[in-house]
Amino acid sequence: MDGISSAASVIAVIQVTGSLVTICCGYLQRVKHARNEIVTLQRTIESLQMILQDLLKTLRDSNKERLSTSSRLASEIVHCLSDLRALNEKLESNNGKKSMRKFGFRAWRWPLERAEVDGEVQKLERYKSSFLLSLQVDQISAMASVAQNTDRTYQIMDLGKLDSVSDASFDSFANRDEVECLQGTRAEVLHLIM
Repeated sequence: MDGISSAASVIAVIQVTGSLVTICCGYLQRVKHARNEIVTLQRTIESLQMILQDLLKTLRDSNKERLSTSSRLASEIVHCLSDLRALNEKLESNNGKKSMRKFGFRAWRWPLERAEVDGEVQKLERYKSSFLLSLQVDQISAMASVAQNTDRTYQIMDLGKLDSVSDASFDSFANRDEVECLQGTRAEVLHLIM
């Protein structure tokens, strides 16, 4: 999958996570008995969404050759999208169709058991880890490339050819009150001062 289709897939996943966060907010307002499960799932989805936004930014802004690991995430992104859509369907199917009648009004019921929530959170955490790891590998690769370019620059430049003053070592204050310049430099300024 090329960079454009990877970015499009990431956008689709971000949209589904946004929908899931909205659905979880609705359940938080209407369901009392499963608050902890809803909050746990919502926070996990929100953190996955933030990582996906970083991944999307990286895929859009960076050179494709430097993102070898992130570019190979296509199947992982597709699996994540599939799992999130399935979760979205589970949560949306309960939004009124299977609502219970209680005391003359509709009461919402959280459709997932604690074990199901734990399973979904584990899946999402695995996706987060995978996406973060690929971003870190690409970042390390980019840093290594910068280090190699810096080394090449130092090899090309011969630092031994640069003029220096032997008495002007770092933190040397022995001659700080005396005027010292390299021979032939600032001669006119020195002449004006003295």
